Amino acid sequence: MAIRKVRFSLVMLLALVLNMGVSHVALAISTSPPMVEAPMVLKGVEQKVKVNIGRLPSEVGDVPIFITAVGEAASYLHFEPSWTLPANLSSKDYIFSIDGTNAPIGTYRVTLTFSKGAPPLPAGESGGASMSVIAGVGVVVEFTVTGDQVVGYTLGDITVSSVESDKHPFAAFSFSNTGNVDWKPDGANITLTNQEDETLKVSASVPAEAFTMVSPGESSRQIIEIPETLLEGSYAISADILYGGAVVGVMKSQPFAVVAPGTLLQSGKLLTATVPKAIFSPNEVIPISLSFLNDGQVPLKGIASAEISRDGVYQDLLVGEELQIVNGTTVQIPLSTHLSEPGSYVIKAFVKFANRKSNSVDIQVTVGGGTTVLTGVNSFGGLGILAGLIVLLVGIFVLYKKHTRKSRSIAPPPSQPIPQPIVAASVPSVVAQVTNTVAPPAQPPAQPPAQPPAPPSSRRW
Repeated sequence: MAIRKVRFSLVMLLALVLNMGVSHVALAISTSPPMVEAPMVLKGVEQKVKVNIGRLPSEVGDVPIFITAVGEAASYLHFEPSWTLPANLSSKDYIFSIDGTNAPIGTYRVTLTFSKGAPPLPAGESGGASMSVIAGVGVVVEFTVTGDQVVGYTLGDITVSSVESDKHPFAAFSFSNTGNVDWKPDGANITLTNQEDETLKVSASVPAEAFTMVSPGESSRQIIEIPETLLEGSYAISADILYGGAVVGVMKSQPFAVVAPGTLLQSGKLLTATVPKAIFSPNEVIPISLSFLNDGQVPLKGIASAEISRDGVYQDLLVGEELQIVNGTTVQIPLSTHLSEPGSYVIKAFVKFANRKSNSVDIQVTVGGGTTVLTGVNSFGGLGILAGLIVLLVGIFVLYKKHTRKSRSIAPPPSQPIPQPIVAASVPSVVAQVTNTVAPPAQPPAQPPAQPPAPPSSRRW
């Protein structure tokens, strides 16, 4: 009996180990980095830290994750115990903080465990038969609480969007605070260089007031207005970052475009382009209707245009009149042409505005011989309807002819007298009824009145 109990215990232990392994595979999440070091946490200051949580390719949908802290200094960490990795993200930063307010000066180590599924049960509690072991991914957090103030930072890059020549460019500066006190630049000296001609440069300065403080352990992306206007062209920014009365680093941007005024604010979309039918006669007017939406921020002047090609060979360019289109409205813009040569044509319609054009819509038409009589007949649907009507009319005519011939074969010729029906004497009323239903001839010959037959004699048996 004891042997059986030992064997049963071994089986249960093996199942527990396998369950842990399977759960770890099912976890399908990873952390980066596996160890977080914060060696300069200032006493009395709360410093933020982040770790990246990612999913394996096999994991789909929202991933609920529960976080626990293990260690004597766990109370010095502030974190959200539940967190979700959204379905539309493969990874996301999880941010927590190290609270040095009440922590004595010294070095500490805490392990954060990230578990997928139900939160782990507290020690000493059991979930009964439904309890399952959920494996977790651990992140070791080592931090040192110090009384010394340490200034530390890293400089990223600058990004600049395209801008119109009568407006100031906006540059986004990226910083990270790696120290244990709040930090920001004391200002920046900016140089904007034309990429086509590097002798064309514009200088500007950004004061310290334009920047905001970055907390310890945090990263910041700050958008700063550069108080200068530029001529049209391609430019790049180089910024000397100032701190403590000196240049502490240089930040640079990729080239960006400076374009004509109003260009970036104008935006439009061609919704549809249609013609009333698919087949036209040579030299027949082809009306084209363009439905155009001004989805920009300002009114624009649009010109309906179309490129015409026949059998893949370019033929002509149509240009309509310029129209003022209010922003947020959809208008119908007319355009027309006529084509003399038979063939298959493609009309590529679009709308030009500012120094660009909208998306295009292709229209296919066929130009053939003959004169157009009915609009509906010049389409495949119209031809089908016409053929159906012809068949219907022919069928009605055939039925009518058959009915006429049948009626003539039933009626007796008028030159012959109608024979008198022979009716038994016992049903005279029926005779009258039948004879009344037959039309008499035009001039029937005179007949003597018929004598009623004698009633039959009764006979007793």
